[in-house]
Amino acid sequence: MTSRQFGSSPTVSNMCSVTLRKNQHAHVVAEVMRGNPEVMVDESKPKIRVRAEIGSFSTGARSPMPQESIFPV
Repeated sequence: MTSRQFGSSPTVSNMCSVTLRKNQHAHVVAEVMRGNPEVMVDESKPKIRVRAEIGSFSTGARSPMPQESIFPV
């Protein structure tokens, strides 16, 4: 992993990313996202970055929410 992966650039890349502090929740998110071939997951010691190209997801690529949700209705 290089510092360039976490640097900034004034050019447009069509990439979208989210950086997560490394904890149990971030590991679950990273593990779920690793199942999608259009997503890149990079791990460093303090953080996990999940990246994908904007517009690369088709509606069929997303899994429906499970019937048993952890959120109350």
